Amino acid sequence: MFDVIIYNNTNGIYLYDSNNSNWTAPLNIYNNSYGIRLNGSNLNSIGDPFCYINYDFSIKVWNNTYGIYLLDNSDNNTIGGIFLHDNNIGLNITQSNNNYIYNNNFTNSKNAEDNGLNFYNTTKQSVTN
Repeated sequence: MFDVIIYNNTNGIYLYDSNNSNWTAPLNIYNNSYGIRLNGSNLNSIGDPFCYINYDFSIKVWNNTYGIYLLDNSDNNTIGGIFLHDNNIGLNITQSNNNYIYNNNFTNSKNAEDNGLNFYNTTKQSVTN
């Protein structure tokens, strides 16, 4: 399977008022203002939270202003197994709650900003080589 490459845009992926979407295809998203942006979108699944086991992240989001940006009541989404690298802000969550963020790899200027009630990994996950 080939990677879908999304680059040099305002938004790499933009879900506006979108519900129950599922993004797991190999994606390479870079050089955008927003790598992945959800606005008023609920119950979406982005990434594969189990692909981190072999360090084979299905979605790579890098060198964007915002890697992932959730805003305006983007609630109850799952974000997992995403490689977020070299973004100004890896993950920004504004006025959004009950999102589950786990098994991602964050290496950004600032990894996360969150002003809501959201859930992150709380313990280190074991991996098999």
